[in-house]
Amino acid sequence: MGHIIREGAVTACGRVVLDDPAYVSVEVTCGDDEFGEPPRGSTVYRVGITGRAAVVVAELWRPEAPVLLLFAGRYVVRHEPTDGRIHHEVEADYVGLLFDDRRLERIGGGRSPE
Repeated sequence: MGHIIREGAVTACGRVVLDDPAYVSVEVTCGDDEFGEPPRGSTVYRVGITGRAAVVVAELWRPEAPVLLLFAGRYVVRHEPTDGRIHHEVEADYVGLLFDDRRLERIGGGRSPE
């Protein structure tokens, strides 16, 4: 088992990537806060989601109006002593979807005033 050599909070989520039939992946931005105060820089990782969350995201996502996703979690960088390699991982739990008001009305069956 490897040990954690870096970790930080998942601070933001970006675009949805629908390039694999097995899961939906999203880009999450993790602040590189272990390198100093105040935090400097960030790293983007891709996280796969499956199950009902993936179905909802795939149904709602449109290139012209991307779905914003809310995650909670952390990213870790592990050192694996068996092979000496460094492994970047994201441990993130899907929390929900974020929409603007107009999109909420449309999804909820209401009509937009436009």
